[in-house]
Amino acid sequence: MQKSALFVTALALILVVSSCGFHLRGPARISDQFNPLYVEPGQLGTKELGLLNSTLIRAGARLSDSADSANHLAVSFSPLQKRNLAQSSPTGVQLVQLSMQLDYQVRTVTGEWLVESRQISQNAEIELDNNNVLSHQKLVQSAVQNLQQNLLRNMIFQLKQ
Repeated sequence: MQKSALFVTALALILVVSSCGFHLRGPARISDQFNPLYVEPGQLGTKELGLLNSTLIRAGARLSDSADSANHLAVSFSPLQKRNLAQSSPTGVQLVQLSMQLDYQVRTVTGEWLVESRQISQNAEIELDNNNVLSHQKLVQSAVQNLQQNLLRNMIFQLKQ
């Protein structure tokens, strides 16, 4: 009796999950129309450029060293915006919202737009312990890296369509 009840419950759960449209999403692959791709370094730092290139390669992009024979991808990150959401005087904990934006566009070799300028925004909230100020920089740095990775993943997801 318990086995049949467990089976019926599992079956009902599977039907509910599948009927709502849920499905596992694998790694996003960039559309072939964008390949080969030349990344315009613009104002990107070395770490940002490395993160962008590795994210594109994982997404199936064929990167080109030549700007003359490939589509051009221009990417820029906005400066980090910080906003204090809350602060607890007794505990010395501060809740901070970090915001960042990614702008990107893709042009053909001849200058035609494949993707006109698009913007993606991302927020993250972190807790900073004012009793341990030395940890602030590491926490913010880690949050910035996560924001950049998430923004790039969202860009790749948009470029697969």
